[in-house]
Amino acid sequence: MKRFATTAFALAAFASMIACGAEVDTDEDLSSSEQHDEIKPTDKDKDKYGDLIIDQWKFSGLPVGEIVDPSTIRVIAGGKDTSNATLKYDEPIHLMEGDYTVSVYTSNGGSATLPAKVTRKKKTHFTLPLSAIQLHFSDTIVGGPALSQADFGVVPTFPTLSAYANAVDSLAGTVNVPFDQTVVLFSTAKLTYGWESGTEKSSSLTTNKFSKLLGPSAPATPAAPPMFGVKVEVPKRALPNYRAQNHYFSCATGGGTAYLPAASAKLHAFVQSGECTFQFIRASDGAVGGTEVLTQSKSKTQSIEVKRIDVNDVDVKSETGGPNYLVNGTFKVVDATNSQVIVDGIPTGYGIDVLPGKYYVEINYVVTGDDKTQKFTLDLR
Repeated sequence: MKRFATTAFALAAFASMIACGAEVDTDEDLSSSEQHDEIKPTDKDKDKYGDLIIDQWKFSGLPVGEIVDPSTIRVIAGGKDTSNATLKYDEPIHLMEGDYTVSVYTSNGGSATLPAKVTRKKKTHFTLPLSAIQLHFSDTIVGGPALSQADFGVVPTFPTLSAYANAVDSLAGTVNVPFDQTVVLFSTAKLTYGWESGTEKSSSLTTNKFSKLLGPSAPATPAAPPMFGVKVEVPKRALPNYRAQNHYFSCATGGGTAYLPAASAKLHAFVQSGECTFQFIRASDGAVGGTEVLTQSKSKTQSIEVKRIDVNDVDVKSETGGPNYLVNGTFKVVDATNSQVIVDGIPTGYGIDVLPGKYYVEINYVVTGDDKTQKFTLDLR
């Protein structure tokens, strides 16, 4: 009974103290069932954060999402690294107020780091300085004309021209631009496109705009160079050659050669800036036995009639009245116009080809111990 009376007295006293406005320490007097563990702290200071929003790249004239590889766009801002494949457009990047950099990359080789300022309690929109283009060339490579292989002389070569396009950008430098693909470039770039030779075009790019461009027409294919013809009339050969004679056509400017055919033939060559000749090589020592400059006429075929000198063994008449018999000897052929020895010491029973002209033929042989000589003049023009 005493404890109850004491407790009742304490409660009455507590009520009286509250009514009088006095401070009360309740730590020891409240039971555990009356305590509360939820804490709700607050800070009366205003934060210093703002939002940076990377705006979606939209290009007028091009459906959203049509930009595909190889035109991947990569953006790094406020420590967030993303690309056009993963970036959630218009999603704020919550950053402390201050100056930041936005790094932008395109897969064509362009890159730029641009400033962005985040302002306290505001949303800062950042527009990517990009444009989209598609460049088409009707032809991208043009070579020379189709050339048939000349029988002799130089076969001309022609350079192969290729279409090109590149963008020169004060931010990203120079980057190559592929054809027939929608690609993304920095809008500060100036696009230049054309051929290695010919008319060149240029185009300035506009932010958020898609441009479809057509490259200039390919340069005209060069015409095939003119050719000239040579008709060769090969003579009948009564006797064999003592040894092979390398008679051939060639041009002073180089190129292939064509050897004298075994039968009449027509040869062709491209008209040259230098001289073309028809040459005979001596059968005796390999030296040139005569040349004839070819007329490089585009409309008229030049005819060359090859001549022949065949020298038989000497037919000797028997003094005893018996049958004639043959004696071997040698012969020499001299060009009558310049006294050039064409061949010398060639056994009789053989022949040589010569160019049209006048020739002296000297035959040396021995009969009954006596050295004998016979001379002939041949006009083969």
